[in-house]
Amino acid sequence: MKYDFIVVGSGPASSVIASRLAHSPSAPQGYQTIPQKHLLNRQINYSAGKGLGGSSCINFAFYTRGPNADWDEWSNIVGDDFFNARNAEKMFKRFEGFELVPTKEHLKYVNPFSEHHSFLGPVKISVPKVWERNMEAVIKVAEDFGLPSNLDINSGNPIGNGVDPATGSMAKRTTAATAYLSKPPNNLTIMTHALATKIIFEGKKTIGTPKLLLLSGIGAKEELSAHGIPHVVDLPGVGKNLQDHPHIPLTVQLTDGKHDRARWADAEVIKASRAKFEKDGSGSLSILYNTVVVGFFRDIDAVYNSKEFADLPIDVQRFIKTPTIPTWEQAVLCPTRGTATLASSNPTDPPLIDPAFFSHPFDRRSFIEAIRISYALLTCPANAKDTTATYMAPKSTSDDDIWTYIQENVVSTFHPGGTAKMGKDGDGMAVVDARFRVMGVEGLRVADLSVVPLLPNCHTVSTGYLIGELAAERLVREYGLDLSE
Repeated sequence: MKYDFIVVGSGPASSVIASRLAHSPSAPQGYQTIPQKHLLNRQINYSAGKGLGGSSCINFAFYTRGPNADWDEWSNIVGDDFFNARNAEKMFKRFEGFELVPTKEHLKYVNPFSEHHSFLGPVKISVPKVWERNMEAVIKVAEDFGLPSNLDINSGNPIGNGVDPATGSMAKRTTAATAYLSKPPNNLTIMTHALATKIIFEGKKTIGTPKLLLLSGIGAKEELSAHGIPHVVDLPGVGKNLQDHPHIPLTVQLTDGKHDRARWADAEVIKASRAKFEKDGSGSLSILYNTVVVGFFRDIDAVYNSKEFADLPIDVQRFIKTPTIPTWEQAVLCPTRGTATLASSNPTDPPLIDPAFFSHPFDRRSFIEAIRISYALLTCPANAKDTTATYMAPKSTSDDDIWTYIQENVVSTFHPGGTAKMGKDGDGMAVVDARFRVMGVEGLRVADLSVVPLLPNCHTVSTGYLIGELAAERLVREYGLDLSE
């Protein structure tokens, strides 16, 4: 059968594109990184979603969009206003299905500004009617500690402590599949249990993401030759520029009765909660983990005054000092760049993933200072009075002890991107242009998190949906289709 478009994958970006084009008249995949040189040679879990919906089936379901400055910087890097903050917000509104905050008393903690959001899109976004008991106290303690609150961390300025909405409704997850592929039109064929192993070319024209591109002969010639793969197009940037957000927990035990999550160690409690949720959608499953307090912060003098900051390129210093750019939530902004390369020419072999965590000195300095502040908040008098034991924390707040704790405990937040980055003509490491077209070939585009030239300061499921809408818009206009549907 002949198809007008073939979309490989079904994550947020792919599902958006497939659905938008068609309407125009998940179990985890258990990857591991290679041993991380700066983390005591530990291998880090790098699981990805495998199934309709991709990683939106297994992610934390946090919905954060990041600062407007991220999108304006993307626009500057690729030289195209299509990617600026103004157009990004237009695209966010295309898929957002925000629900009103259901409890009046909660409006003093979270109140998404209507001018920045849409309430009609297919991706449901909400906060629950009932919150976990300690959430309001967490916000109040943070304010008293000196960390300001933010009623809408998705307004384009995320700085501050805020209540994070989830990608879901009534305690049920929204995935890319439920949002875009649940009712496919007749002109959209969905194939599952189908492994894409190679892209077929006629000359340099396709007729049929980093791993698939490399298996198809698109990448650095030396790397392809090492695996006996015929070389089609020399794009040395394929599989490079890998960026991610590292994550580390700080954990204490609270006084009995201060938190509800501990009850979940009881199998009978879990069983009863599931039964109640299945019956009427209420109970613990409609409350626990349905929203959390998330904070994005900056202005740490110890970071800005450090040698590590001074050694950054001037343009990176400028970007970091933009007023809405956070330097930490989970050490969000990280100059480190890693790689994702082939292990062999066998399509079923997982790639060699090297995020190169903490290979850049600035990441180490930023993370150390972020943990120091977070630990001070965790142990401040208002929190300490309800703490009975410390489970996970550095031995002390010295640089050496914090760094040892990082090395032993840091993990990924599962936000990898950038390995087929977008760029201008003349950028030797760019893989796609501003129309998502793979450079040097015809009829082949990449539209997923691999194209980001810089990883946004957010939880990146929102970025996946955004990329899908941006790419669909470009394809629809280029092919003269009608997006009214």
